Amino acid sequence: MAWILWILGIAAALFLGMKYMSKRAAGQPLLSATIATSDGQRFSVSYKKLHPDVQPVEYVRLALLLAAKMIFNTAVEKPPLEAKRIMEWMEYIGNASLTPKTKLHDIEFEPITVQESMDQSGRKVEATLGLMSETMRSIHTSVPMVAYPNQSLHTWLAVVQTSLPKLDQHMVLLLRKSLARMLHHYYDLQEDPSSLKALVEVPNVAFMESVGAP
Repeated sequence: MAWILWILGIAAALFLGMKYMSKRAAGQPLLSATIATSDGQRFSVSYKKLHPDVQPVEYVRLALLLAAKMIFNTAVEKPPLEAKRIMEWMEYIGNASLTPKTKLHDIEFEPITVQESMDQSGRKVEATLGLMSETMRSIHTSVPMVAYPNQSLHTWLAVVQTSLPKLDQHMVLLLRKSLARMLHHYYDLQEDPSSLKALVEVPNVAFMESVGAP
């Protein structure tokens, strides 16, 4: 009995250690979003600032990192239909004349409704944006074991829709440019969206390229 307890103790210590290192790797938490749906069609989003100096640009960073993470999660599917749909929507948004008041339904129809609300019932995706350095951000996500059809795509669209009113026109343009640059990395530079390297680098590099772009 003693050796069983000893093994369980070691396993618990390893689990806690891995959890601690995972949080350390995610960086200093800046901003979190919880995106919930009880039917796969109506989405509720709530945000929490985790640092007193969070600026609106971090909503852009969150949208970019979440796009990369949702693509990463679904790119291994055979065929990767949802990852392809996310990229199609990235292209729609990148080419659209967005403003902070734009409704994504005006760009392309998607059978969902979105609101920013504290009602977080149903199946939830939780995403936390972390600060790695001045130029690098990370993302940590928690997703439901069983998801609704296209929940990854619709989760990301819900974040984009509820982020737009928090941005000024310059930030909206930066979002568009960054999404277009991400697609350049995926398509033209052929960076594998299912790789950890692309998950980390593509949204961060695309953002920095867009900051200095005319």
